[in-house]
Amino acid sequence: MQTGNMFLIVALALLASFFLFGCAQASFPEVCRSVSASKMANCIYVNAVLEQNPFHCYSIEDLNQRGTCMKHATDPAMRKAVQNAQAQDLDAIFAEPKAEPAQAPAASANITEPGNAPCTSMTGLAKDNCFKTEAINSKSIVSCEKVADGSLRSACIAEVAKKTKDIESCKTLTDEESRSLCRLYAKGETPAG
Repeated sequence: MQTGNMFLIVALALLASFFLFGCAQASFPEVCRSVSASKMANCIYVNAVLEQNPFHCYSIEDLNQRGTCMKHATDPAMRKAVQNAQAQDLDAIFAEPKAEPAQAPAASANITEPGNAPCTSMTGLAKDNCFKTEAINSKSIVSCEKVADGSLRSACIAEVAKKTKDIESCKTLTDEESRSLCRLYAKGETPAG
């Protein structure tokens, strides 16, 4: 009987380690291996969403960014939004800058904190994702209008409106389509379709 119990304990320990370590292992997008640390989170995010692979998101250190990444990496609508973005050339989005300013700090960028990574210094999809993240984190519906890509701008407006439930803030948007979308999500309704 002792040998049977010992075998059962070992089997349970192996099974538990499989579930603890085997199921939540992070995968890392190969295309991001040569990307600088300041652009790593954006690279991982874009690839996770495009591949609909939330396991890539575990490679993002910032927990807020990781959560957003995991949510979007399982949302086919976000995949389509990223695919339809104006900047499809990932190499251009994540290319290293030609020259660093002499007084630039050597801190790694964090797209959720505007002081660390100004969105205006980015280009294309990375810039739009940065503006979108800032708008959502600050719950500023007006900031969504900085997003150039229409699909990402709409996603930004919907997300902020859902969070704030502030119908009055929708009046600050410049076009009627955005105001309507904002009111819809602020009321807690979902679009028909």
